Amino acid sequence: MSEADLFAIFCDSERHIPLSNERSREMWSAVDRLVCLLNEETNFTSPQNLSSWKSTSHIATAREAYGWRNAIDSIKNTNLIKLVAKVGEEEAGSQLGGRSLRNLMTDRPLMLKIAGEITNALLHSYNRKHRISFAQSTSN
Repeated sequence: MSEADLFAIFCDSERHIPLSNERSREMWSAVDRLVCLLNEETNFTSPQNLSSWKSTSHIATAREAYGWRNAIDSIKNTNLIKLVAKVGEEEAGSQLGGRSLRNLMTDRPLMLKIAGEITNALLHSYNRKHRISFAQSTSN
C-alpha cells in the first residue's frame, strides 16, 4: 500500500494537523459499514450523524459526537460475527487490502480504535468549533 492510499481526519483550523491515524480507505469503509449495520439494528442516532465526519471542512455538532459514542458502546456490546453474517456474500467477500470486509468488521479492537478516533475528532471539532476534513494523507 502506498502513502497515496492512506486517509485520515485532519483539523483544517490548525494547519491541517492529523486528528487520527492514517489508514487505508478500506479500513475507514469497514468501520463506516459496521456502524451503519449497528444503527440499523438499534437506531441509536440518525444516519446523518454517523456520516458527517466524511465531509470537507465540517464543524461537528454534539449529536454527531454522542452518536459515535453510542456506536462505540454498540461495538463493545454486540456479537459482531452474528451481525456481520447478515452482510451479503458478495459484499462480505470483497477484499480490502488483503482482508475481507467481514474479517475487518469483526476485528473488534480495530473497529473500536477507529471509532474512537472518529469520536475524538468530532469532539475536537465541536468543542473548539474547528473545521475538520476526511482526506487523503499528504505526509512524506
